Amino acid sequence: MNTSYYMPIKNKANLHPHRLRIGQRIRELREGADMTQEQLGDAVGILRVNINRIERGKYNVTADTLHKIAEALGVEVDFVEV
Repeated sequence: MNTSYYMPIKNKANLHPHRLRIGQRIRELREGADMTQEQLGDAVGILRVNINRIERGKYNVTADTLHKIAEALGVEVDFVEV
């Protein structure tokens, strides 16, 4: 599995509000779709632990991965309101 799509965030001070908000929204949509992190990870092609890190704002998710997540959840990438 290629994990080069992710940039781990090692310092909590580096948790940007945007990452946290996007992660929270992904979690809301995933739970609304009655999906586990494992199921979403399988649909996207990444490990469950990485879905968890994205949802907690620990990873800076790429646009490509964000698109795959949105597609797996049946939404557009613009699901995150500004």
